[in-house]
Amino acid sequence: MYNVNSSGDIAGTYETTSKTIFSLNVGDDDVYLEGVLHHEMGHLLLDSNEKMFDTEKWISHNHDDFEYIHTGFGSVNSWFENNSYYLEKGFLNKYSTRFLREDFAEFTKMYFTNNEKLIQFNETYPRIKAKYEVFEEFIEKVVLKKQ
Repeated sequence: MYNVNSSGDIAGTYETTSKTIFSLNVGDDDVYLEGVLHHEMGHLLLDSNEKMFDTEKWISHNHDDFEYIHTGFGSVNSWFENNSYYLEKGFLNKYSTRFLREDFAEFTKMYFTNNEKLIQFNETYPRIKAKYEVFEEFIEKVVLKKQ
């Protein structure tokens, strides 16, 4: 992982071939850096094992009339806040609604950095719980594949 000084709203990115993660604009905030690392790790995890991921099952746990928005960032200050509007629809935050891959990466981030809170969400939000189960099934497949 490389920490790179940059301007803009992007906090991290990765390079698939070398499996290198680059963090941008994170400064000295270790908690934020850990979140960026796990988010980008989620992208690499999905990209490297996409055939093992049950995309249809994951999407089936989104709100019935939902389609990923595939739009630019705009102002990202509120994109990462957990609120009940998105949680009830099956998303951890607004950023998760952009693409399936961002939804998965945000889930990866919370699973590895704040799993206790994610488990609390499971108790209140059935769609989050269902995605949690799909996520754990995927992780189990990946781990078994690597053994």
